[in-house]
Amino acid sequence: MVRWLLAVVFSVVPVLAQVREGVDLGVLGAFKACLEAEVAQGRLPGAVATALDYYRFLQALLNGGTLEGKRILSPKSVALMTADHLGPLYLPSLQRGAPYLPGPGYGFGLGFAVRLEDGGNPLPGSKGDYFWAGLFGTYFFVDPKERLIGVFMTQSPGGRTYYAQLFRNAVYASLR
Repeated sequence: MVRWLLAVVFSVVPVLAQVREGVDLGVLGAFKACLEAEVAQGRLPGAVATALDYYRFLQALLNGGTLEGKRILSPKSVALMTADHLGPLYLPSLQRGAPYLPGPGYGFGLGFAVRLEDGGNPLPGSKGDYFWAGLFGTYFFVDPKERLIGVFMTQSPGGRTYYAQLFRNAVYASLR
């Protein structure tokens, strides 16, 4: 059973931490309180998932929308999610320069960066691979050509780019 929840769809607070009364939640209690405050004000705090659930969702994307033989996304939805929707950016103010978040060689699909061609980026990968990272260091990439998924879960806002690149390089270096 997939347990990941998007706060956009569900109020995650009731399922985040169900513990006996009187048990000190420590940091998790503070996190839960922050989520409760955000949800109460109509804000969307992001996604809550385990590493396994994150992986399983990416596996469904890699499989064209199926997971364990069951369709959870249509093939058209997956194709739209993993296609560049920016296209050529002709205006000088819209050029894909240094501040362009996905980085050189990438466009943007519905939710993540999509590699436009082989090469064009210093990180290893293939045309059509896609990735994204969270604010505090979560990172994933999917390379359909290699049938490869990488999920990296950390809490390192200051080192997120460094560790994500290190992780990706190490994964590709391990391929035969």
